[in-house]
Amino acid sequence: MTTLVAVGASGCGDDAGSGGGGDGKPAETAGEKLCKAAAEAASACGEGSCDAALAADCTEVVTVLSDPLIGGAKECIEGGGEVLACLVSAAQGLPVGDAQTRFAEGFCNDCALGAPGCDQIANLTTAFGDDVLDEIASTCFGGLTCLPSLPSCVQGVLVARAIPEATAQCLVSSFFDTSSSGGSGCQAGGGGGGP
Repeated sequence: MTTLVAVGASGCGDDAGSGGGGDGKPAETAGEKLCKAAAEAASACGEGSCDAALAADCTEVVTVLSDPLIGGAKECIEGGGEVLACLVSAAQGLPVGDAQTRFAEGFCNDCALGAPGCDQIANLTTAFGDDVLDEIASTCFGGLTCLPSLPSCVQGVLVARAIPEATAQCLVSSFFDTSSSGGSGCQAGGGGGGP
């Protein structure tokens, strides 16, 4: 049984589905709300931290994240959590979808070569949207070096999607670090490209 988590499309559109707010202005998207919360939270971190990089590059970052992750991270940040730690913790416990099941099966068959527990790649599958998972699988799976090179390959996929390298490194390092809940994004080095 696979215990991975579902991923939706990236944070586009408005929450109400109406196309705008009552005042004639477009309603904020879930991604925009996350970016606003991230900017406020990261303002205390200072330049060069992962949280500051994620906040500065947020409009690009939300294009690769799943909708459930965006909503959960926003709530966590608004509750006082650090940006990076909230992104990682929001990836936990979401329901499994077809894209995550395909990703885990591909990972087990083409990368981990059937190693026990290989389907437990939950942080990565919950973090990214379906199209990003498909691109990671087609770009990174296969060959004898797949497993050890997977983090750098995933980082390369994110960079190719206009995520600055330092910001992509913060994300990938946190999602691949199974020993922590994302660590302190205020302390970790970042240095994003910013707007």
